[in-house]
Amino acid sequence: MSLVLALKNRNSIIAASDSPTPTDGSLAFGQFMNVPGRAILLLAGNLAAVQRPIVETVLPKLTASTSAATLAQLIQAALVLEVVPHLAGMAGRVEIIVAGIDPVRHTEEPGLYYLDSAQDFYLQPILGQFVAAGANAAVAEVIGDQDLTAATDDDLINLAKECITTTKLRWPTSVAQHVQFGVISPVRTRILNF
Repeated sequence: MSLVLALKNRNSIIAASDSPTPTDGSLAFGQFMNVPGRAILLLAGNLAAVQRPIVETVLPKLTASTSAATLAQLIQAALVLEVVPHLAGMAGRVEIIVAGIDPVRHTEEPGLYYLDSAQDFYLQPILGQFVAAGANAAVAEVIGDQDLTAATDDDLINLAKECITTTKLRWPTSVAQHVQFGVISPVRTRILNF
């Protein structure tokens, strides 16, 4: 299973995903999707189980003004209607992270959301500073109780790299060789490949 994670500071979010090959983070369906509205969608697990509802139901509704919260709600609604009734017959697990910018009281703030097929895709807003899915056993240990609010984007990227490297060292086959990062801020989204 892959590793996807998102970390946030006061102003921005770093989304990270391992990948078998580097990609441009376009809207093509996969475990790292740069979607309209300054958001990144991260998926881990049985991606095929959620591909149709996300591609056919959710993606056509997105605009440049779609917030991360709205994206998470659209995904939850599509999955509850189309996937949850068939969970008993679904192979594996699917975890989804929505990382992006949300308008809050005339300002914009980073927002993180988590959905898990093991919990019937119940939408969980993440109040903490990070969320991880997939092969994530080492992530909480690496981040610990660090306060990320004052961290720079580079600090968050380095911390995400450390999480992925630690996971790769402990479980070499669980993480792919390439890493993709998305730096989401109120102004723009940048995609980086390593």
